[in-house]
Amino acid sequence: MEDEDGYFGEAVAARYDTSEAETFRPEAVEPVAGVLAELAGDGRALEFGVGTGRIALPLARRGVAVHGIDLSRAMVARLRTTCQTRW
Repeated sequence: MEDEDGYFGEAVAARYDTSEAETFRPEAVEPVAGVLAELAGDGRALEFGVGTGRIALPLARRGVAVHGIDLSRAMVARLRTTCQTRW
């Protein structure tokens, strides 16, 4: 489960977005992203533990400039790939 850095590796990152957890469902994420977008206003957002972008991507779709950091290189690599294919 861990990569060479000792954090979530590719095996976890590959299935992270397929979680059945309540907090991963769009009906849970979208209202949170809406509140955060309101708080950001015309500013930017910084997400610690950005992972694969579960919160960052909905914020970006709302026009918020999002910066993120994560200890897992595999998670960040997946987020970068998602961003390149969507934008």
